[in-house]
Amino acid sequence: MSTKTISNDEYEVLKFVRDHYGCDRIEIINSFNPAERCNEIDGILHSLHDRGLLEGLKFPILSPSGYAAISAANDTHNEQAKQERDKRFEHKVSVASVLVPLITFILGLFIEYRVDVIGFAISCFHR
Repeated sequence: MSTKTISNDEYEVLKFVRDHYGCDRIEIINSFNPAERCNEIDGILHSLHDRGLLEGLKFPILSPSGYAAISAANDTHNEQAKQERDKRFEHKVSVASVLVPLITFILGLFIEYRVDVIGFAISCFHR
């Protein structure tokens, strides 16, 4: 019984079975665009049953391993989302670490130029 990795489609089927306790196999297949994916979803149901993630095929329910697989997939998804947030934050910090000195330099030049212009104007009027 492998709960380590499940595909996105398997995850969606497991979630559907969990959320619609007691529905039959045909209802599960019909909920996933049966005109295009009937055989695919049926194959996924059989695969999940063979791996011990579902109990029964006519009225499939989640096994304890199925609940564990959903939990593991949720944990993986949450970890990936956290890593993505951390990556975006680090990118913002790296951009800021480049822009802050540049902006400070430009403001310094601007202030120095303004002081020189003001000093020149004052010196012209004091004569």
